[in-house]
Amino acid sequence: MQLVLVRTVTGLEHLAAEELAVAGHRVVEVSKRQVIVEASPEVVERPPLVADDLFEVYGVAPDPGRTRAGLTAALSEAVRSAPIARGAFAVSASFQGPRNFGRYDVEDLVGERIARLTGGRYHSRRYGVAPPEERSDWRVVLDGKTLWVSRRPYAVPLHRRTWRRQTVRGSLHPPVAAAMARLAGLAPGHEVLDPFCGAGTLLLEARALEPRARYAGVDRDPAALEAARANGPEGVKWRRGDARRVDDPVDRILTNPSGTTA
Repeated sequence: MQLVLVRTVTGLEHLAAEELAVAGHRVVEVSKRQVIVEASPEVVERPPLVADDLFEVYGVAPDPGRTRAGLTAALSEAVRSAPIARGAFAVSASFQGPRNFGRYDVEDLVGERIARLTGGRYHSRRYGVAPPEERSDWRVVLDGKTLWVSRRPYAVPLHRRTWRRQTVRGSLHPPVAAAMARLAGLAPGHEVLDPFCGAGTLLLEARALEPRARYAGVDRDPAALEAARANGPEGVKWRRGDARRVDDPVDRILTNPSGTTA
């Protein structure tokens, strides 16, 4: 079993944990924006749709507290080995509570240590220089109880869906759309309508969750429908129209409550 750190949008932690548990993984801990899981290798190939991102954990230590000396000691304990990756890599860090060090101090300490272990080329973000696109990404989280050192097994974050070719104003964040679809209780054979479909985010996330339902998206904006068709050319019926004149019976209505463009 692999220890995995799953990052979420605030408020979706327990939905992500539920999705992981249903898939057969063991949820270890749920905290703000984070779920720790003992997962089978399949979690990388089939990650939770509600997750913002996922990282494989390679080092753990007690949270070091406020001091830089404590941070250095904790990182020495946590980062004892790393998978060999001689290419470019970057590190992103976050922490809770007051500290006598900043995020760039954490990132540079971890990056320099991983570079020594792997021979990789660390790219610091301290001076505002963007790392190269072709790189691996490490994540360090100090959550007040534990220091986690992990690496993303993907080239880009999970929330950057491969299907998402176009967006429109007001497009939903895909994991939020996935959460809404999960809460809708979709079932095979359901007729599902989004009367303000926009670029189609909500229906496309719903279809990924329950592909055996039938989906239709309506919008009066031709640009939105063009984006929806580009994002989901198959499996959803997109049409231009006025939501006030949709009379077909449906089992579920899914739509963005923040406006008429999703």
